[in-house]
Amino acid sequence: MSCTKQIHGMIKRWLRGSLRNLDSTHFYLNTISGWSLYKEDWLDMKIDEILEDALGKNDKQQEVASWLDTGYPPLNFAISAALDKGLPGGRIIEIFGPPSCGKTAIATMAMISAQRAGGIAVFMDHENSFDVGLAEDLGLDSSTSWGYKQPETFEAAIDMTVNLGRKLRGYDDKGKKIKGPEPLPMDKPIVVVYDSLASMVPASKMYDNKGDLKDSADFSMHDNTALARATSAAFPTLAQMAYKFNMCLIFLNQVRTKPGVAYGDPTTTPGGQAPEFY
Repeated sequence: MSCTKQIHGMIKRWLRGSLRNLDSTHFYLNTISGWSLYKEDWLDMKIDEILEDALGKNDKQQEVASWLDTGYPPLNFAISAALDKGLPGGRIIEIFGPPSCGKTAIATMAMISAQRAGGIAVFMDHENSFDVGLAEDLGLDSSTSWGYKQPETFEAAIDMTVNLGRKLRGYDDKGKKIKGPEPLPMDKPIVVVYDSLASMVPASKMYDNKGDLKDSADFSMHDNTALARATSAAFPTLAQMAYKFNMCLIFLNQVRTKPGVAYGDPTTTPGGQAPEFY
């Protein structure tokens, strides 16, 4: 009996190492020393069942729940391959270009599209230059489903955005779903426009360690890279929140010229490289 148990253990270890060779539902072993059949429960599982047992059920495939018209069909087609779509919901969008090239006009049309779809439009005016009268001429409704803020820092704007998404989609401050219908259904888009990323001031650049406003004499090389570090830290989480709450977050941005570039495009944008990836 002891010899049979040892053989049994050896075969079991060999079978466990042979999972990669499974190509059927059952794995049978010929009769050995009086055995008629050897089979374990884990060998009854197909490969798909093994995957589900190890990883759980597949998550829902990420998809665009809503599209926002830019007001310019050729641009819609370039972005979404459809004339009647445009900017995707649940994403972070960066629109950059020289002054007066139409960045704010495109963002305004996206906000109008959100309102017409029963959603919400919010404008974070870091440059303090937004003319709501011109936006109303284009079709924006500033009397309802409209928010306008002038955040002091980059972090304040991001906190407002996440808080807005939680409240409108029915989540508490800890990120847990509140029972009952959400104040704004998930199929209704939320658009938040930031004008502009280049004008968003990180808190570390505006305030010192004591919470006092910094003087220009207190600026250092760390302040020159503060915005890039802030976007690199915030955008991964912000991208998750944008998808979770079906929010289209549009960052308008300025352009700069890289000095000393002899070949290729010398154009670059403030805020580091994180926005390009999200």
